[in-house]
Amino acid sequence: MSCSRTRPKRPAGRSRSARSSGSSAWTAVHSNSWPPAGDRRPAMESMHILVADDNDSVRRLVARALSGDGTRVTQVENGPGALDRARQDRPDLIVLDVNMPKMSGYDVCSALRRDHRTRHIPIILLTARAAPNDVLFGLNIGADDYICKPFDIANFKARASTLLRRSLGRIGVNPLTLLPGNREIRREAEARLRSGRAFGFAYVDMRRFKEFNDRMGFSWGDRIILELAALLRETAQTPGETRGFAGHIGGDDFVLMSARPIDGEELSFKFQERLAGIAKAEGLDADSIAISLSIGQVWCVPGSYGDFDRLAQDVSRRKELSKHDA
Repeated sequence: MSCSRTRPKRPAGRSRSARSSGSSAWTAVHSNSWPPAGDRRPAMESMHILVADDNDSVRRLVARALSGDGTRVTQVENGPGALDRARQDRPDLIVLDVNMPKMSGYDVCSALRRDHRTRHIPIILLTARAAPNDVLFGLNIGADDYICKPFDIANFKARASTLLRRSLGRIGVNPLTLLPGNREIRREAEARLRSGRAFGFAYVDMRRFKEFNDRMGFSWGDRIILELAALLRETAQTPGETRGFAGHIGGDDFVLMSARPIDGEELSFKFQERLAGIAKAEGLDADSIAISLSIGQVWCVPGSYGDFDRLAQDVSRRKELSKHDA
């Protein structure tokens, strides 16, 4: 027996800069390698699923049902473990038991929906509670589906597959900013590399953003991310810019491409102006939003990189070197 209801699809300061001639001009920025390897998957078979249930038998049953064809399943036995792994791995689907020790599935679901890093991930809640109010409560806090125990395996797999397809379809657009995501960034960069025309490529993130986000909360963090996204979108659409492209890797990491060299100092100045305007409108001290941009940029000339992977590896390598020079 199973009871379910599927939730409708969600709409889901100072710039450090170093330049030199040719394709080596850039500034390294972020502490995580880029682009994320997980976004190179060609199809559903390489999806990643997180299963959290304190009952070993149920957890293994669900894992076996969802494994196969290359799908990777990670198992955890409590709520805090589920929250940590979800934030670290950012899986394509999360299955949560409602009644877990230390932290319930409801609480984990709510926390994931408040976090800009995980709010877009589809969530299935598993529970023995079949009352309509329980189902409604689960959906209202952000679950995409609610399945009652005991459940039919074939039905469960079909519903999980539906959410996985939805998750795969959202890879192309970041759910918060609605800017093109990793797959589209790769496609755009590869097309430019093949075109035989030089282009500017910038990798942008925010310094001290995590500290600000932890202090002010995720709603404020989302607001700042959206402000940066708007600035990059406007920059890509500047009059006379015929080949502008702004993309959102995830979190506070962005990409900007242009037919012209990218002016990192001007971009940083405009961002600081926007932050000052927000602080003034909210009655905050000028130093209350102590965030600045880190901008890594490269001028890609024809033949400088054979493919996007080499460009990404070069950016990542130089980024690591710059951390030691800072």
